[in-house]
Amino acid sequence: AGHGLKPQSTAALDPGMAEAKDEKGKTIPEWRKNRDYADELIKLLRLEGATVIYTNGDAKNACNEKRKYSCDLFISLHCNASTDRDKKGFEAYYHNGSTNGLNLAEDIARNLNGNVKSDETTRFHKIGVLTDIGPKPVPSVLLEMGYLTNSTDMANIDSKTDREKKMKVVKDVIVDYFNPKK
Repeated sequence: AGHGLKPQSTAALDPGMAEAKDEKGKTIPEWRKNRDYADELIKLLRLEGATVIYTNGDAKNACNEKRKYSCDLFISLHCNASTDRDKKGFEAYYHNGSTNGLNLAEDIARNLNGNVKSDETTRFHKIGVLTDIGPKPVPSVLLEMGYLTNSTDMANIDSKTDREKKMKVVKDVIVDYFNPKK
């Protein structure tokens, strides 16, 4: 799950998008929404027999966990925000130069009617958590489940049914990735 509590040494909260506010100006806790998605995906993957390592906090912490556990796959779950309240939709980001990350992002986005983007298309020109780091490069994707600042997307983000449906799609794509049909 993107954002949330940083490592125990700091025990600080990384809340996520600061500009994510509802119509009354109240901050929407992106980290909590991300955790809801992560909890659902973890449950589904474990039912498939996957070993899931959960992490949250900042990109540095997530990269350290990728390295520590020598992951086979990395997914970072987020919710987007924009000052343009009409902006909406699902987006899948991959590390530019990672063919496996691109393929995974494309498969997920195609099944969720979303867009695929390279991490170099972001306002920061790179998403650090997607960087291929040792001991082996792994397919890494960052999924933006929708816009907290769009009322339609926000209703979907808050919908348990919609969250379960989206995470089932992500789980199915992951299972197919590791068990390709012949």
